[in-house]
Amino acid sequence: MKIMKKTISIAMFTLLLAINGLEATETRSMGLGLTRQTAINPITTMPVDPVDHFWMVDRQLPYIFENPAAVSQFGQFIYGETDGANKNQGGVMLQPLNNINIGLFTGVPVDGNILDLIYPASGSGSPITDSAVGYGMFERLLSHNLVTIIQMNMGKMSLGGELLYGRTGMEETDANTTTTTKLGTSHFQVILGAAMDLGGMNFDGSASLSSYNVTNEISSAATTISHTTSGLGSIDVKARISKAMGKSQLHANLGFGLPGLKVTDNATGGTSSTKETSGMILRAGLSDEIKINENVLIFAGIDFLRQGLTTKTTGIQDVNNTQMQLPFIAGVELQMSESWKGRFGIKNMMLNYLKNENPNTKFTTSNANDSASDFFSGVSVKLSDVSLDWSLNKSFLTLSGGVVATAVATQFGASYYFK
Repeated sequence: MKIMKKTISIAMFTLLLAINGLEATETRSMGLGLTRQTAINPITTMPVDPVDHFWMVDRQLPYIFENPAAVSQFGQFIYGETDGANKNQGGVMLQPLNNINIGLFTGVPVDGNILDLIYPASGSGSPITDSAVGYGMFERLLSHNLVTIIQMNMGKMSLGGELLYGRTGMEETDANTTTTTKLGTSHFQVILGAAMDLGGMNFDGSASLSSYNVTNEISSAATTISHTTSGLGSIDVKARISKAMGKSQLHANLGFGLPGLKVTDNATGGTSSTKETSGMILRAGLSDEIKINENVLIFAGIDFLRQGLTTKTTGIQDVNNTQMQLPFIAGVELQMSESWKGRFGIKNMMLNYLKNENPNTKFTTSNANDSASDFFSGVSVKLSDVSLDWSLNKSFLTLSGGVVATAVATQFGASYYFK
């Protein structure tokens, strides 16, 4: 009877998620300030902070999508989260056999950084069509349709594998001009991860391969423009070392990436050109989380990023993009009562350097003095085996002494952990 009741509870909670659309990512982590910047840079039209910082504090659920070996920290659960707009995510993790966990998820965000640099930003999923420049055709892929994780515990070692796939597309025809637009974008990623207890020190690392595919076409009675992508979207390697020292838990994080993508553009009459972006991404960070007592956890950390990319286009000179960032992030989690938890966080971009060099237009932009800050808050309530989470993020971007971008984001999540 007890097993039947639990099965019914899981089914009812799944139905509740489906009815209310509760699917997303990091509500609790957002309350601590561990997510990417919300405000959009008006020059690049991309997020001010392009990466997340979940590695800074242990037991952050979104970290499993960077290293699947971390799944062993959470056990069996079902959850869903939403921001009420573009971020909708949910999934379930089960343990069918001893020491083996299997998970299925949907809505996990896509890291579209390399695509954003090749294609103009198109807002929240809307396509850009430019009949003069085929590269302007782009249907933004915001999240994965399916993510699968399998993880195995082997004593002091944990191994994990992850497959992520997402696809979006659109097709429309203008009856007045007989112009047909077909846009399609897909992403496939494989991640292998490991976590090891080294005796007084813990190590976890991951390696991933990403592949993007964009196949677009705009055709009319007179002209046809199409283009496709080829090559890997990114190769990434990440590693984190953690060491406990009394009430303190120190983390050191390193990352290395080789993004790259090639686009071939074809037009009526056999005209074609290519546009290829490649480069290197480096990350290094330190954080310290301290458990003051059973009711108070605080943390602080920095996460340096350097990204250098070069875009080569047929017939014109190379365009270079350099970005360096050093955010400082700090937060606190408070156990306010037996059922309630509160979270507060702040993020300040101590270094926010962006330089674009385009010799074709003889134009160079450099924003070394930008200031970006975020303020975060969140609250959770536990009702028996169900937890409900809410968080708020207020983001500011100041450029050349004037506020040019602000944003507010909220998220709601629900989770159910079971044995």
